[in-house]
Amino acid sequence: MAKTSILDIVRRCQSEPDDRDAFDFFYRTFYPYVRLYTRAFRLPHAPLSEEDIIQEVFLRLMEHFPEIRFKTESHFLGYLKAVCEHYMIDMVRKYEKQTYEELTVELEVAAPGDTPEQAAVRVERRERLMELIGRVPGSCQNLLRAFVDEGLSLAEIAQREDVPLGTIYPRFSRCVAELRRKLSHAK
Repeated sequence: MAKTSILDIVRRCQSEPDDRDAFDFFYRTFYPYVRLYTRAFRLPHAPLSEEDIIQEVFLRLMEHFPEIRFKTESHFLGYLKAVCEHYMIDMVRKYEKQTYEELTVELEVAAPGDTPEQAAVRVERRERLMELIGRVPGSCQNLLRAFVDEGLSLAEIAQREDVPLGTIYPRFSRCVAELRRKLSHAK
């Protein structure tokens, strides 16, 4: 049996959008690629399961899929990689904001319109958070201080440290997990 090329699989799926067999073959063929890209970001606290994330990526992949005429297999694989990366970066950004809010709300650091007494309590809580950050390992301290104290996004931290966002995110997840352990022991 002759091996079907990537472009043949893609073009069959594009030319026959209602062909369930063509889509199933497309899905089975590219599922490992999508899974690999999504696992590279390791989203342990994301509200979606790994399978849900993969499904979402395939939905995004198919949004403009019929209109694009891929010239080569590399062109399609580049498109596949870009869609996966953009989806995961969107998830990271969403999770990053959520994590910041969780950390600040948990210690009641952020409170607009405080009275002077409330502001003093807020400052004490912020100091407590920074003290807890000081108890995590050195590389985590630097990352968490940049995120919480300097207000840098993960993308800005990655750029400053000259590493890919896909490298910063797993570090950030481990550091936040360590900080949460310290926080639970401190209560």
